[in-house]
Amino acid sequence: MEIAPLDVSKIPAKYRKKKPIDIGHGKTITELPVDQVSYEVRFDFELKDKDGFTLLELPSAVHTIESGKVNTFQALAPDAVPIGIASRTTQVVFGLGIMKCVTCESE
Repeated sequence: MEIAPLDVSKIPAKYRKKKPIDIGHGKTITELPVDQVSYEVRFDFELKDKDGFTLLELPSAVHTIESGKVNTFQALAPDAVPIGIASRTTQVVFGLGIMKCVTCESE
């Protein structure tokens, strides 16, 4: 999954500044401005039969994606698909839900 780089011009000014961080004992480090972001996401799979009826909805575990990168995922669904549902499935609808902006929370 390729995520476009963050358009830095759309980042609010307060996030585009370097910030000194006091780490104690009279020492500071500099936090660099935000140039890319990370999001926690969930993949949703909806299994449908030949008539378009939903047989089962499967959410994935939460994953992290990063802007400006090609993100690769390989995982198992948390729940098994019963053989009766699997054999009747003719369509899988994929959805991506953004749970939260990880980078935004650290600010």
